[in-house]
Amino acid sequence: MDVAIVEKRAIQDISVTKDRLDTVGLEYEKITAMEMLTMKGYPSYKYYYNSIQFSFLDFEKYILGMSPENSLFVNTITGMMLDQLQPTFSNEDVTLQPIQGEKATVTASMRFYAGIYGILNLEASTLRDKDNFATLFKVGSSLGKAPSDRTALSQLGVSEKSKTRLSFWALDNALASQTLVDVAAQKNFFIQNAEVLNPLMQKMAVLQLQNLLTQGQMEAKLTEAKTALTAKLNELNKDGKIVSAEMVKANPNLSIEKQVELMTQLNEQVISISVAVLTKQQGAQEAAQELAAQTAQLAEVLPLLALDFNALNEAMKTAGEALSKQQGLEVLAQLGDVSSQLVDGGGLEVSYGIIMKNLEFLNKLTLMTNPEYNR
Repeated sequence: MDVAIVEKRAIQDISVTKDRLDTVGLEYEKITAMEMLTMKGYPSYKYYYNSIQFSFLDFEKYILGMSPENSLFVNTITGMMLDQLQPTFSNEDVTLQPIQGEKATVTASMRFYAGIYGILNLEASTLRDKDNFATLFKVGSSLGKAPSDRTALSQLGVSEKSKTRLSFWALDNALASQTLVDVAAQKNFFIQNAEVLNPLMQKMAVLQLQNLLTQGQMEAKLTEAKTALTAKLNELNKDGKIVSAEMVKANPNLSIEKQVELMTQLNEQVISISVAVLTKQQGAQEAAQELAAQTAQLAEVLPLLALDFNALNEAMKTAGEALSKQQGLEVLAQLGDVSSQLVDGGGLEVSYGIIMKNLEFLNKLTLMTNPEYNR
């Protein structure tokens, strides 16, 4: 079997010494590519004179017959703004799209120019709003009361009842920015309900630890805790805020029950591997690295897991310190520190914050072309 080696190039320059670059990054090449794809014709008088103003999105729509939902450019920019862009690779023999288990590096400069090119470069005067591709990325803002017919979100820590609340929302036909709002809204739902769900998640995690240490003697209580958590999640999901019926129908693994089951399995892996690391078992470090990569990817896709990881770390810290006072369990004093290396407890708020800052930036660009959307 032939094996091909694929080089993963660095985005930014990597300097080894003062006068030598070990690696020249591709950041500026990617930024230039985005500019070229959004240019409406080359900067030459003869093209403007003959009304030839054609961007890559025009090419996708009118030549390839692609809708914005399937646009390579729109999906790339959306992935960058969500910080969830997955890399691809292709040659004459194979196409890997996306490359499983990998995440593309997106810098602040790339997001900055993606917004500028997506709105300012693509802005056009059209007969139909949908033909102005800049609209796909536009975001409106409201001070105080937001439009009631769409989801409006604010930065972390801003009360939804505040009369001076600055909120952001997607314009009509703004497919890309609506995706950002939808993803952020789901994350915000869990952030707002963390006070209710955290105690239930922590209780289940502590029982899982006790069940491991007692070799299954806490199984009955663990089942009760799992049932209580599932019931509360189903109660919160009555309006489909966590997962809609349509999504479950399309993918049954997204049901509340399946997500709780996945959560339980991941908790068990994190706890058992954390204990293995502390007791210096063979192969524990390698298993820990693999699990850390897996949990990071899942937390991006399923906000429920991101919230659980925060509760898990808190539970392991508290339970580990308490159990370490018992003879023979002193090593568990560092259990919380090890588990926090396997799962990121702050990922949910960080991810939400990144998306909201991107929405805020897109709003500033939108107001340059449509100041009337600052309400």
